[in-house]
Amino acid sequence: MDKNYKNLYEKLPVEVQDYLLKNKDKNISEIRIRSGFGVMFCVNGVFSKIDNLIFDKTDIENIFYTLCDNTLFAYENQIANGYITLPGGHRIGIGGNFYTDGLGTHLIDITSLNIRIAQEKIFDVSNSILEFKNGLLIAGKPHSGKTTMLRSLCKIITNKNIVVCDERNELKSQFLNCDFISGINKAQAIQQAVRALNPDIIICDEIGSVNEAREILDSMHSGVQFICTVHSDNISDLKFKPNINLLLESGTFDKIILLSRKNNEFYIKEERNV
Repeated sequence: MDKNYKNLYEKLPVEVQDYLLKNKDKNISEIRIRSGFGVMFCVNGVFSKIDNLIFDKTDIENIFYTLCDNTLFAYENQIANGYITLPGGHRIGIGGNFYTDGLGTHLIDITSLNIRIAQEKIFDVSNSILEFKNGLLIAGKPHSGKTTMLRSLCKIITNKNIVVCDERNELKSQFLNCDFISGINKAQAIQQAVRALNPDIIICDEIGSVNEAREILDSMHSGVQFICTVHSDNISDLKFKPNINLLLESGTFDKIILLSRKNNEFYIKEERNV
């Protein structure tokens, strides 16, 4: 069993472990646990609900504490943003009740968990994908392989200094020869990367905020190339995302690829020069 997968597997309830073990030859990428409902497993991109596997609110809280190694304070900044990331890049989204005061956002109770299992698949990237001058934008729906593509590019591009702005700790790996800035928002990470790490390429997963777009524009004028991802199932629809459209019109990205998935395989559905 892969070490990163084992780190997650051993923290899950026995009933969930049993299901994963029985279906180890299938591609299970996500586990949804909601209080009072059957657990759902995403198998080859399709959700399947197990009606006789039900956890209540107390069970879910115990699962979450175990995932956090019973040290919630170590994850409090992530929890305030509605998720935690485990070593290896497994991300656990949190559903529940939050409140905000002068000190920040706090979690009151948990009613659901969305466990996204990091996968070590590698894209077969053609040379044409790397033929960009300013930047590469990778679009796709959830579970279409965007993060996998980023990891693949980190391995393939060996002649340039890459800095990865890894806000949610999903990309960091001891096998990737890159600089990583983790645990802070991408806008701040981009600024720090340019000032301190002299990057040729900055990689960001899931860009979108105004501050991120501004930092990308400023950094592009400093000679930095960008490789970024965005949620979209159609390249033409990117113009309706104001911040993405701004970056496209400014020339930040001169190549866009659209990823998709069929059964258990990720693939490049469309490639377009801007």
